[in-house]
Amino acid sequence: MLLLVLAGCLFDRATYERRLNELTDHDGDGFAYEDDCDDQNAELSPDTEELCDGVDQDCDGEIDDGFAGRAETCDGTDEDCNGVIDDEPVDGTTWYGDADGDGHGLASVVTTACLQPTAYAAAGDDCDDANGAKYPGGTEVPYDGIDQDCSGGDLADVDGDGADAEAAGGDDCNDADAEIYPSAAETWEDGFVDNDCVGGNEGVREEYSATWLGQTDTGQFGYRLGALADLDGDGREEFWSSPLFDPRFGTWGGSVYVLHSDAAADLSDAGQVTPDIERTFLGVSGDVGPDVDGNGALDVVFGGDGHDGGRGAAWILDGASLAAAGTVALPGPARAWVFGEEPSSYLAHELAVLPDFSGDGGAILAVTLPYHSGAMGAEQGEFLLFDWAAEGALGPDAASGGAEGYYAGSQFGLGVRAAPDVDGDGLNDYLVQFAAGDLVVVLPGGLAEPSIPGDAITRVTGTGAGESAACDLVGDVDADGEPDMACNAVGGTSLFVNITAQSLLTVDDRSLWIDAGAATMRSAVNLSDRDGDARAETFVTATDGGGGENIGGILSGALADRGGTINLEDLALLAVPDPADARFGYTAAFVAANTEHGAFLLIGGPSDHADGEDRGAVARLSIPE
Repeated sequence: MLLLVLAGCLFDRATYERRLNELTDHDGDGFAYEDDCDDQNAELSPDTEELCDGVDQDCDGEIDDGFAGRAETCDGTDEDCNGVIDDEPVDGTTWYGDADGDGHGLASVVTTACLQPTAYAAAGDDCDDANGAKYPGGTEVPYDGIDQDCSGGDLADVDGDGADAEAAGGDDCNDADAEIYPSAAETWEDGFVDNDCVGGNEGVREEYSATWLGQTDTGQFGYRLGALADLDGDGREEFWSSPLFDPRFGTWGGSVYVLHSDAAADLSDAGQVTPDIERTFLGVSGDVGPDVDGNGALDVVFGGDGHDGGRGAAWILDGASLAAAGTVALPGPARAWVFGEEPSSYLAHELAVLPDFSGDGGAILAVTLPYHSGAMGAEQGEFLLFDWAAEGALGPDAASGGAEGYYAGSQFGLGVRAAPDVDGDGLNDYLVQFAAGDLVVVLPGGLAEPSIPGDAITRVTGTGAGESAACDLVGDVDADGEPDMACNAVGGTSLFVNITAQSLLTVDDRSLWIDAGAATMRSAVNLSDRDGDARAETFVTATDGGGGENIGGILSGALADRGGTINLEDLALLAVPDPADARFGYTAAFVAANTEHGAFLLIGGPSDHADGEDRGAVARLSIPE
């Protein structure tokens, strides 16, 4: 009442109301009208924090003052009130100028932003921001002089062996293989490869020793051997080998072991075929042929040329009976038994299964009697042909064909081998060897009783009456599409090519002579083409050298095709046995396929004495690629 009285006394009503308005806090923000810049808005007062919004919240007369220099952060607001949101944020990401759009920028062109700006990249590692094909991780094109991946230079060493490729001015002859570079070691395992880039392999000597050891003194395990087939379907080929002089079954009874070719084993765990009488020389010959009974296992045949006073015999067995360890005592389960009737003619000294002999799918068994005496005189020799599917006892009268030698002392039938179609008539052919004079004839398939030598496709003769050689067809060493022939003899091996071009050849017609010095060449095994040049390689062996040493080697198709004369010890790939006097190489065979080891060689050493006198051994040797 006093205020009203005083107001009435001191002011007029208009002044009173004005002062009352000025002293009143209309918006309730704690400031009267006269101290508030907008007493109708409680969000504007001297105590209100200034915002960057174009409004003077703190009533100091300045709009958006106090924000300059504030740190900008990536929060979607304009902290420094410069009109730009999130510019130069303190918590932003560093971006690098990427003019070429390859996702990699230059380290020297930098900005900081919350979001990736146009023409900028997260990585500042580009080596050329004017070329979108050049950036770290780019696809490098070798040898083009361009550093596509920004590694500091062009890719000149693709295989990473430390040697630049020839295409890049270096001296690496194969930049796709890290095992091939200048100064690399030549090895047996890849012996057909020029590891050190000198233009060829300079010679590798691979040493090997026994894998399977014979069990009996003087038995000479490894005297004969051969590849069979996968008899039990486990992906591993079996092979056979004989201790030809095995004394356990009577004097020189012999026997045959059937073994898996993939791993060494004690022979006591192997399957064994044993003879019924002494002096059988069981295992002097053997081969594998078609499955006659249809049980899925190929059938096999083994010969014993000393059986029954040298009359000789051969037994055809179901391969399934040999796949498992155990003893097969002859004649026992033999499906057929071929027997000779002439004493000391030595039937089955050699034998061979001739597949699809007449083009009707049927196989023929050829057995030889090299010491047969006929109208021409002693040791005229002959061979007989029998139906592979025949059963029971089969004497000479059961033969479906055959032929005799045509001069005394020829020992025709010293060897027999199946051959592919040599003469191009669509039938598989075969070859039969002599001991002296003539060396070999290649005979046509389908002809049951050929005339010798008239029906021979090819006949090879020696140059002297005492000359002899063991001949065999090898692969196509000259890439003419036809098999070639090697004849092993004392002192060396003769290689013949184009054997169908003329029907009569002498040793002087050979295309190549492998000089073995005083040693006797024993084996010439076709390895097929190992180095991809369409020419077959051949493994050759020699025993009984001047110092009793033995040696083997691989004759490349390229070297064989050059012709002339080469020394055995000059072959680039040599196989040298330990011990040297074990006669390793007396026999050899090629196993073409095995699930664990691929292709490899089996080499017989009948004089190996690691476990006893002349117990013999067989070695396994990998085949170079």
